[in-house]
Amino acid sequence: MGWRSVMISRPSRLRREHFSLAIEQEQTAFIPFEDIAVIVLNHREINLSHPVLSACAEYGISLFSTGDNHQPSGVFLPFLPHSRTHRVLRLQLDIARPLAKQAWASIVRRKIENQAACLRLAGRDGIGRHHVRPVDKPGNAPEALRLALREVTVAATVEAGKLGVVVGSKADACFQNDVAR
Repeated sequence: MGWRSVMISRPSRLRREHFSLAIEQEQTAFIPFEDIAVIVLNHREINLSHPVLSACAEYGISLFSTGDNHQPSGVFLPFLPHSRTHRVLRLQLDIARPLAKQAWASIVRRKIENQAACLRLAGRDGIGRHHVRPVDKPGNAPEALRLALREVTVAATVEAGKLGVVVGSKADACFQNDVAR
């Protein structure tokens, strides 16, 4: 049973050598396949061989690739019906719709709480969230997340004399106000 999460964030070449994953960068590192639970490919210049993919399927290793924004964009899962990944996927597909919405509301609630904590750590504790209602009902989770994200983008406006990016419906006004100062 694998327990390691391997994240590769630099140009690399992955190959199978005996019962190990060989990661070639400046030096070559070897990790036994039986110790790996998941591999995340987080760089555009990573090459891997077919034997690596076969070993991932054989050992029940999930392989994720990320896009330009470093968010997961693809996944390679073992196709064996007795694998743990397949079992979890089946359970998630069979979950009742109300329970799935409750889970999504819980995820959104945690995201909003995490954003508030990050803003406090960044010294932006005074940002008002009076219009972001609590995520109590599953149906209002996407709207609460949208409002919370809007608050974060308003907090991240461009300061005069500094480079930055403003996102949101009032981006032009924020930028013009900062330029005029």
